[in-house]
Amino acid sequence: MSYGFTYGLFYVAVASYAKLSAKPGTEATTQAVLFTTHDSLGAGLGCVLAGIGFDTFGGHKTFLFASIFAGSGMVLSIILHLCVRKQKGVIDVSLPAHE
Repeated sequence: MSYGFTYGLFYVAVASYAKLSAKPGTEATTQAVLFTTHDSLGAGLGCVLAGIGFDTFGGHKTFLFASIFAGSGMVLSIILHLCVRKQKGVIDVSLPAHE
């Protein structure tokens, strides 16, 4: 699959998030679980829902609904990010210091 620059950034972000949130020694397992979930469950469910949408609503309405869903998700993500930032003050994404 070729999605361009943003898909490459997505993979880097998922790998970084998995490494930063995993317990020491489980980084590779956490990354594997996240990537497997995205590639199997996410892609499979997306294909099934898109197929049902195309059969039920047609191509134009399916893309319209998908765009509305994605736009709503983006707005919700921005709102949640701002709420977390306001609550914490600053979001720290650096690696924890080793003792």
